Amino acid sequence: MTEEFHLGVNEARKLIEEAQRSKSNVLNLSSQYLQFLPSDLFKLKNLTSLDISFNKLTALPPEIQELKNLNLLKLSGNELKALPPEIQELKNLTYLDVSFNELTALPPEIQELTDLTSLKLSGNKLTGLPPEIQGLKSLTEFDISLNELTGLPPEIQGLKNLTSLSVFRNQLTALPPEIRALKNLTELDLSFNKLTGLPPEISELKNLTDLNVSRNQLAALPSEIQGLKNLSSLSLSSNELTGLPPEIVELKNLTDLNVSFNELTALPPEIVKLKNLTALDVSFNELTFLPPEIVKLKNLNVLAAVSNGRNSECERVFTIATDK
Repeated sequence: MTEEFHLGVNEARKLIEEAQRSKSNVLNLSSQYLQFLPSDLFKLKNLTSLDISFNKLTALPPEIQELKNLNLLKLSGNELKALPPEIQELKNLTYLDVSFNELTALPPEIQELTDLTSLKLSGNKLTGLPPEIQGLKSLTEFDISLNELTGLPPEIQGLKNLTSLSVFRNQLTALPPEIRALKNLTELDLSFNKLTGLPPEISELKNLTDLNVSRNQLAALPSEIQGLKNLSSLSLSSNELTGLPPEIVELKNLTDLNVSFNELTALPPEIVKLKNLTALDVSFNELTFLPPEIVKLKNLNVLAAVSNGRNSECERVFTIATDK
């Protein structure tokens, strides 16, 4: 074993002894080169916060279940292949970070963590989520970005308290219609996937303020997009859009619209009704002109329209709009 490992174990034992003496309920064992957890750790029954991130752990021992008072558990930056079934005994957990490990699946016992409000699983090797995910009724923040998911299970509808969902850099080809049940969502990041469309049920996410669907394969937006009345930021860059639906003008609260790197040949004239727009990016499309009325968007501070179609007048309108 390496010298760093021995030093790390010794330091960890000192920290555990200090926590025992002081009866502290918080313990930080991060970045100690640990390949296993010292057995004395599991005697700290009163721990509410444990950080063992950025070590060399390949597994969690069943004894983790002894720490029943944990509210916060940080495991990010290890080499964990799986979570043990005994994780279900940590029923007081509200925050669990297992990002940047080597998980390929979640145990069904995850459903027992009913008090969990934040679950971070980014940077693993997950190809799917178990149906038991629906048991996480209290979850508000769910980060499953940077994995290998090809879809979301219909049981995602059980996460009714979710406000933030990040699924960027996966392999999603479609969203399930059950997405409609996530009515408390305010932030949804679907960027860097393989989506070819959005389901009409997207319209039922009435509280959504931030939607990122950039770097996908969208050829069109559903007219139901108009249902997202509270949307303030919409990123559609790097897709295959040839047009925008006229219903987009119903997004009265939109302040930031990015449709760069698409195949747009025209913008709907009604776009000038988006009175709250402060930033509009239509660069790298096939536009030959912008609606002249765009200069009436008095709140527009940023208008990017570079690299559009031949003989494009976008630059001229851009100059007029920015000099208003």
